[in-house]
Amino acid sequence: MSQEYKKSGVDIAAGDAASSLAAKAAKSTFAGRKGKIGEPVNLPGGFAGILDFKDYYLVQCCDTVGTKIDLAQQTGDYSQLGSDLLAMVADDAACLGAEVISITNTFETQKIESEKINAMMNSLAQACTKQNIVIAGGEIAEVGEKINGTSWGADAIGIVEKDKIITGENIQIGDSIIALQETSFRCNGYSLVRKIIREHMPSDNEFKKRCQKGSIVYHAGILDICGRYQEKPTAKISGIAHITGGGIAGNLSRILKKEELGAELSNIFSPTPEMLQLAEQGKISSKELYEVWNGGNGMMIICPPSEEESIIETLANRDIHAQVAGRVTDTGKICLTSWSGEEISYEK
Repeated sequence: MSQEYKKSGVDIAAGDAASSLAAKAAKSTFAGRKGKIGEPVNLPGGFAGILDFKDYYLVQCCDTVGTKIDLAQQTGDYSQLGSDLLAMVADDAACLGAEVISITNTFETQKIESEKINAMMNSLAQACTKQNIVIAGGEIAEVGEKINGTSWGADAIGIVEKDKIITGENIQIGDSIIALQETSFRCNGYSLVRKIIREHMPSDNEFKKRCQKGSIVYHAGILDICGRYQEKPTAKISGIAHITGGGIAGNLSRILKKEELGAELSNIFSPTPEMLQLAEQGKISSKELYEVWNGGNGMMIICPPSEEESIIETLANRDIHAQVAGRVTDTGKICLTSWSGEEISYEK
């Protein structure tokens, strides 16, 4: 359990319980589309929802930039939030091998400030253009005292052929796990980031800006491997985990579906300098760091060992740094070696 994260105002256990209840309510609607176009496909632990459109699957997901936007409000720099928002939804869809076609976005704000919204929308447009994604629509809601500041979220729609969908069902013991480097926090763990900054370096705007670094969007790189719609794959992928809230173990567990499957990760990327500085200042243990933040690893790809070289080279063409981080095991646990050499084990 992440104790310091809980002190910052985020209760992971409560969030997991709420997610379980929300999922139960969502699944209660599935029967209404049975036998109709758009019938839901049940995929426990999946990073996005799947609807059956006969010749292909439609993939949907949503997310927000969370409290990362609060740092932007403190520094006045909104220039990188667009890549953050796009990464949260496009990379979730990419975990299924889906090509995101379009997104919509919603602002809820205490008071409309056109210059800030313009900066954020321009950053989103730039990120979408690089990924060949359309912004199909949006909403700006001025809600007064109902919110303190601004919240920004997006919904994504993608497609994938049925024979190319990546579910994790074919993962085998001995498969390779490839880590994709991330040089930012993405959009997770910012309640703890802000708590430590507030307590130890409240006036350090330069450090705050370093903590605002935009997320890498892996979507196009993943599609170079598994193929965009009606394109052939260049390598075989067994499973993909987006390392967001819950860290490495929490998200890798979502695709290691079989009870006996585990992971041995002895060569992951090191946490960013900002993560290490915050961990030192806030006395965050290595185990909690990897539960709350991505630890420098934004995504993990599972593949047969024979596909390692092809996948790493393809990602390098998109300036995405990747390396073999470990192997799938039969232990039922996720074990990793930290940057300091500490051996850490997580139950699935």
